[in-house]
Parts: sequence; C-alpha cells; structure tokens
Amino acid sequence: MYKSTLIDFCRQLTRKEMSKYVQIAHSPLHNKHKGVAQLVNYLESIYPDFSERKTSEAALTKAIKAGVAKETFVLKHIMSYSLKLLEQLYILEELERNTMQSSSLLLQALRNRQLSKRFETKLKKHLTLIDNMPDRNAAFHYHNFSIKSEIDLYYLKQAPHRRDENLQTKVNS
Repeated sequence: MYKSTLIDFCRQLTRKEMSKYVQIAHSPLHNKHKGVAQLVNYLESIYPDFSERKTSEAALTKAIKAGVAKETFVLKHIMSYSLKLLEQLYILEELERNTMQSSSLLLQALRNRQLSKRFETKLKKHLTLIDNMPDRNAAFHYHNFSIKSEIDLYYLKQAPHRRDENLQTKVNS
C-alpha cells in the first residue's frame, strides 16, 4: 500500500463527503490540475475499499491517465495537491456549519473591499445573530469580541484619527 495521509483521510470520508470531494476536484475554481481530478475519480471508484492492492504506487500511478504521473515524484505532487484540496473541503464544510464564523469572515471581506452599505446591512444581521445566541458561553464572547473588532476596524477606516497638536502637547507635558 502506498503510505499516504490522503489515503488515511479518504478512509474517514462518508459517501456524501466523497461525492463533494469529487465535485470540488472537478471545479475549476478550486482545482486546476487534471491529475488531481483523475486521482480523486479513482479514489471514488474504489471507495470504501482502500486495500493495499488498490492503493499501491503502481495502481495510483496507473489511475492518473495520459502519462501525467510516470514518475513517483509527480505522483507525490498530485497526492499533495489532492490532500490540500481535501483540506479545503473540510474548511468549506465547517464554514457551512458555523454561520457565525462565515458571517464574521464576510464582514471582514466587505470591510477590506470598502463596501460600506453591504457591510452595515450584514453587520445588523450579525449583531442580531449574536444577540439571539441562547448561551452566554465562550463562543458568545468570542464572536462578540470578533464583531466588536470588525466594527472598530471599519470605523477606523471610515474616519481615521487626526493628530491634534494641542492635545499632544498636553499629554507630553
């Protein structure tokens, strides 16, 4: 068997997660490597039987068609890209589950792009989500701190502080 973290991760996938992995491998937004798509197709075809024979170096190399992986060196790169793609899938799934985190990241993106109207609209919705959290636990305080930080950064960009010479001389004396 070809010893690989990718194969170990694939053993843990459900059928639904494997289907999503195939979709993301064929998505031009997430993957530009044909070899990765071919390898993921092969892994789906043998799922859930990742036996020694089916995951040998020869079997994996053969699965990547059109001579993309004639050398082990190339196979290792394709395996590495495939693992990174699977990690991206894990991140996307967690963002789908965690609406607070994804909402916070959206606010950050809107702030960075200076899309003020949309930022303020989403900010109101995000504050409502925080207010409606049932428990005042660590997650509440984390998200509350996160949103307050975003608000601070937003307003700092909107109206940067100006240096007041009179105030500065009072502080220095």
